[in-house]
Amino acid sequence: MNFPIHLHELDVQSVSCLRFVMPPSEVGRGDIEITVEYGDSPKQKDSLSFNAWARIGDSLTKGFIHTDTVLASGDNIDNIVAALNNNPAFMETLTEYIEHMTQH
Repeated sequence: MNFPIHLHELDVQSVSCLRFVMPPSEVGRGDIEITVEYGDSPKQKDSLSFNAWARIGDSLTKGFIHTDTVLASGDNIDNIVAALNNNPAFMETLTEYIEHMTQH
């Protein structure tokens, strides 16, 4: 089999992932799944970069919600969740995503 991309030509990096369902008290429904992909920040030493995605129910569509960087220390999951909790843009974009996806 002949692959169009050779592995030795790629800059392959590993990322970790976490997933949780938003509390209904926060978003008014219990089927909003958040997936966060995270890994070492390529630009900031001792930091993690992450992207948060949202999905409603068992939809095949995920929407990009938020990106950020946190200090890589202690419990990285706690650091990421705290960053999401402390950034109003995350909830604003998530609310807009839910409204958009439920109107169409």
